[in-house]
Amino acid sequence: LRLVPLMDFLNHDDEANEVSDGSMGTFGNIRGSQLIAHKAYKAGEEVFCSYGPKSAADYLLEHGFCPAQAWKTAVSEITLEIDPEDRFYDDK
Repeated sequence: LRLVPLMDFLNHDDEANEVSDGSMGTFGNIRGSQLIAHKAYKAGEEVFCSYGPKSAADYLLEHGFCPAQAWKTAVSEITLEIDPEDRFYDDK
């Protein structure tokens, strides 16, 4: 878990790169985060990052939207409960 104030403003794009851990400083002993641009940005253009490989459900739950790319791996899970007192419990 990281709190990176400026990178938290970035919106998602399936084509962009993810924010990753990095080591900075002269001797590489300072921990930080880095985002390597996936294209050349012009001044004033919005910068995007990828929120990472997630399922459609994870995107919806964590970010409130579901990008088109996530629908390729969309999976649904249904949990059913059967009452143990049901006379057909063993058959179900």
